[in-house]
Amino acid sequence: MRFLLLLSLSLLAFGCSKKEGKPCPEDGNCGENLGCDRLSNTCQSLCVKPSDCGKLLSCEPIKGVCFSPHLLKKMIECKESKGCKEKGLCSYLNGECKPTKDEHCSESKHCKTSGSCSAVDGECKPTKDEHCAKTKWCKHSGDCSAVDGECKVAKDEDCSESDWCKNQGNCSAVDGICKPTKDEDCAKTDSCKDFGKCSAVDGICKPTKDEHCSESGWCKIDGDCSAVDGECKPTKDEHCSESEQCKEDGKCFRIGNRCNDTKDCDIGSLCVRRGLCSTVEGECKATKDEDCAKTDSCKNDGKCSAVDGICKPTKDEDCSESFVCKYSGECSAVDGFCIATKDEDCSESLVCKRSGCCSAVRGICKPTKDEHCSESEQCKYSGDCSYDGGYFCVKE
Repeated sequence: MRFLLLLSLSLLAFGCSKKEGKPCPEDGNCGENLGCDRLSNTCQSLCVKPSDCGKLLSCEPIKGVCFSPHLLKKMIECKESKGCKEKGLCSYLNGECKPTKDEHCSESKHCKTSGSCSAVDGECKPTKDEHCAKTKWCKHSGDCSAVDGECKVAKDEDCSESDWCKNQGNCSAVDGICKPTKDEDCAKTDSCKDFGKCSAVDGICKPTKDEHCSESGWCKIDGDCSAVDGECKPTKDEHCSESEQCKEDGKCFRIGNRCNDTKDCDIGSLCVRRGLCSTVEGECKATKDEDCAKTDSCKNDGKCSAVDGICKPTKDEDCSESFVCKYSGECSAVDGFCIATKDEDCSESLVCKRSGCCSAVRGICKPTKDEHCSESEQCKYSGDCSYDGGYFCVKE
C-alpha cells in the first residue's frame, strides 16, 4: 500500500495524470488540476512555476499549463507539414500527426475533394451530407450522402443530378449504386442516341426494340440496326451493304449477325482481327485457341482462348503477355476479362510510371497515395502531383 502511495505521488510530481496528454474536450474543461494547452490541443497539468511540472516538462507562464518542449516541436512540425494542408494531419498525438479538431479537416484539401471534413477518432471523415455534396464524386457518380464515415449513394436524389444519370441513365439508387430503373432515364442519354441503349433492363440500359437500333448512330456506321438479345446487330444484308464501314472498310457482307469483308469466315477481317474463323450455323465463331492466338485481340487484350464462340482470356498467361498488362497492369484473367488484381502488376505498368496509377483497386490500377503521383511523369510535365482520394492524380 505504501508503495502505491509513493508511486502516485511520484507520477504527480512529474506532471503525469490519468487524462494528461489526451485531446481537450470541446468545452476545454480537462478536469481537476488540468488545463487545456491550445497549441497542442491536449490536457496538461496546471502550474505556477517550472518545478510544478517535473523534470521533463516546462511551465507556460501566461496560461499556467505544463507543456513538453519535445511535444511542442512535434506539434509545430505537424502544423507546418504537407499532411496538415492536404489531409488535416495537424496535431501530434500518440507519436503521429493526426487531426484532433474539425477545423483541421475542414480546412484541408481532402475536405474539398473527398468530403472528409470532420475529425473522427484521429481521421478526417465525412459526417454530413453537405460535406459530400461539394465533391466531384457527388457530381460524377452520385456519392452525395455521408454514411458510416464515407460518401455513398443513399437516395434517388443523389443519382438524379449526377453525370452518370445524364450520360448513362443511372438515375436511381440501388444497393448503394446509381443504376437505371426506368426506360425514360435511358432514353435521354447519348448511349440511346448513339448505341440504341434505350430501355432499362436489370440495372443496365439496353436495346429492346428494333427502333432503338435502327435510329441509332451505330446503325449508320456499323450496320447494327436490329435488337438481338440486348444488343444491336445486323440481321439483313442491306444493314451491312448500306453502312459506312462497307464503304470505308469493305465490310459489306452479312454472315449471321456480323458484317464481314468477305463471304467466308476463314479469310475475312472477323477471322484476322477477332479469331472468328469457323462457320457454325451460319455464324462466324471462334472454335480454336490457335485462331484466337493469332489475332491482335490476343496481343492487345489477352483474348487468346476460344470460349462459347468468341475469343476471351481464360488464364492469367493470356493477360500477362498482353499489352493491357504491360500498359495498364491488367494481368489477371477473371470471368473472361483481363483485370488488375495485384499491386505489383500495377507498379510495374506504364500507367504507374506515367500517371501514378500504381495500386490495384476494383480491377483497375489507380493512385492511392501522394507518392504515386509525385513520382509520376504526369507530375513532372502537367503538375498533377497529389492524390485526392479519386481515380486520378490532381494538381496541388
